[in-house]
Parts: sequence; structure tokens; C-alpha cells
Amino acid sequence: MRENDVIAGNYKIIKEIGRGGTGTVFLGYHLHLQKYVVLKEMPVTMGDERLIRTEADILKNLHHEYLPQVYDFLLTDTGVITVLDYVEGNDLSSYMCGPQNLSEEQLLTWLTQMAEVLSYLHGNDPQVVHSDIKPGNVIVRPNGDICLIDFNISLLADQLTRVIGFSAQFASPEQYYLAQKVSQGDTPQFALDPSTDIYSTGALLYYLMTGIYPTCVMPNTPLSEMGDTGYSSSLVNIVDKCLQWDRSKRYRDGSELLDAVTHCRKQSDSYKRKLTAGLVLLLLAAVLIGAGAYGFTRRREN
Repeated sequence: MRENDVIAGNYKIIKEIGRGGTGTVFLGYHLHLQKYVVLKEMPVTMGDERLIRTEADILKNLHHEYLPQVYDFLLTDTGVITVLDYVEGNDLSSYMCGPQNLSEEQLLTWLTQMAEVLSYLHGNDPQVVHSDIKPGNVIVRPNGDICLIDFNISLLADQLTRVIGFSAQFASPEQYYLAQKVSQGDTPQFALDPSTDIYSTGALLYYLMTGIYPTCVMPNTPLSEMGDTGYSSSLVNIVDKCLQWDRSKRYRDGSELLDAVTHCRKQSDSYKRKLTAGLVLLLLAAVLIGAGAYGFTRRREN
């Protein structure tokens, strides 16, 4: 695709905005909807064509506030093109990491939204695993909400032995092992599951909290063994559980992670301060109402 090309009569190519191992990304303009879109062109073999079309059709039916909307799937002579929302904002790789820069309240907000969107994906029928959660694939919109992008290597639950690509610093150890086997021409005897997204989410938080890139080739040093991280033990324990080497010891899916994060937020200092303030206001209101009732009674008696 080149600048000013019009694809399928609907999408005008504005410019190339990214290129990687799985394809090329273009900024485009939807001529009918009159809005900017992203077109991701990915080369595929004929054997993958049907599978990727199936995935694209499912992704088009996903609707969540923390996901871009997929509009179209186009088959070309050289590959496939997925058309989806253009998401304004900055990805998490542009943020300074560590407790001096990112507050616990901010991290819990992002983690809650990540858990909500993963709960939605993992609870979908058929189940969807993102499989490439990393700072560059999480956009923070101008309103502060996240958007989880890049579904070109998403995998359906019944096809999770197929690996198109991954990010070694944030991939789960089983995803790395699976990719190694596939690259060697072997047929692995296991499949990935939603816990691989849980691991990658933990790796993302690990990086944001410490500035240290995690690894999937050996266990990472748990946050709980790093001394004072500047964050609560509740948040530290969640991240450590996400990063368990044994996937059976992680949160099973986004729903379980969301439950843990919700509980953590309720235990946070900010939540306790808000709760205390609410109780004080309630008590003050009760005192004022009581004083008013007492004054009214005294006037009746007089």
C-alpha cells in the first residue's frame, strides 16, 4: 500500500506509521465514515488464510470500551488487511517507570481496566487470548482510559498452538517455549490459555513499577523479595502471582485477576480515606439532623 491509494473503495492511505515482524501499519481515512482508521497489512500463507479470516470475523464482533473497534478484513494478493479504530494517545512505553513517577492509584486504575478487558476477552464465546500484551500495545487515551491494541496475533482458544509472534520480554515462559518448538518444526503437545495474558499483564506491571524489563527465559525476582518497592504489599502480591512460572499458580483468567484487583483497591489508602471521609460526612449529617429534631422538639415543648 502507498500514500493516497484507496483500498476497497473505502479507505484512503495517509501514511505508514509502523513496521514490525508481523506486518506494516498505516494511518488511513474512512471515506464513508469520515474518520481516521488504522490499516494493518500482514503477509500470510494460503494455509493461514481461512484461520485469520475466522479470527477477524470474531474480532469485528468484539465491543468493549477498552478495545479498538475492528471494521473490516480484506484479503489481498500479498496478505490480509485488518481495518480498525485509530486510537489517540500515548502507549505505556512512553511513561517514566517506578514509584517516584507512577503512583499506586494510577497503576491500580490501569490494572483494573486491563483486568476488565481481559475478563471480557477470556469470557467471550469463543474465548479470545490477546497473546501480545506489552507497553507498546497499551494506549492511554487523552481521557486517561487505556485501549488494548494490536490483535493481529490474537489467538482463539481452540487454535492456541499456532504462534505468529510474541515479545520476548513480556511473553509467558510457555509461549516462549511453544514458539521455540514451532520454529524447530516440532508439534507441541500443549496449548496456551488465558493465563498467558495474565503473565504478560504481570510482566507489564513489573516493568512499570520497577523500570526493570522482565524475562521469559528464567523466573524473575519477585517484587516481594526486592525490599521496599514503594507500593503496597497487596499490589506486589498480585503482580508476583501473575508472574508465577507455573501457570496453574497464576490467576486463571481476567475474571479472577479483576476480583483480586478490586479487593486490592478496597484495601488501598485512597479507598480508606474516601471511606473515612464518607463516614465523617454521614456522621455530621446525622448530628445535624439530630440537632434539628431536638430544636424542633424544644420549640414544641415551649
